Amino acid sequence: MDLDESKNASMVRQTCPLNSVQVLLPTTLGEPFGLPVGPHKKSWAEWNDGLTKRREVVAKLAKAHGAALVKYQRAFDEAAKRAPAEYWIWDGVHPTYRGQQVMADEWVRTVREFWPAPKK
Repeated sequence: MDLDESKNASMVRQTCPLNSVQVLLPTTLGEPFGLPVGPHKKSWAEWNDGLTKRREVVAKLAKAHGAALVKYQRAFDEAAKRAPAEYWIWDGVHPTYRGQQVMADEWVRTVREFWPAPKK
């Protein structure tokens, strides 16, 4: 088992209890995200490759556990079409206040889509 497989197995072990409480507690997982700013700008291709691998792991975990998957990267990629990346994420990883709103909006959109309100 290589290092990545070991990390993935560890993440699965840490999240396995989700199945036993899912009826009472709906689960939402958020994928890793980033934009090419700050210290990650020069090595963005390599950095994003690592993020892509982590996003794949989180997507597998969400599927395995019936969890909603919040696709933050897609939300930030769309946001970066409206304003410079630095407007949304100040160092490539941590969102600004405006970036936090992007995350909140995407979380709400995902949860509403995954668990629609009951029809009255």
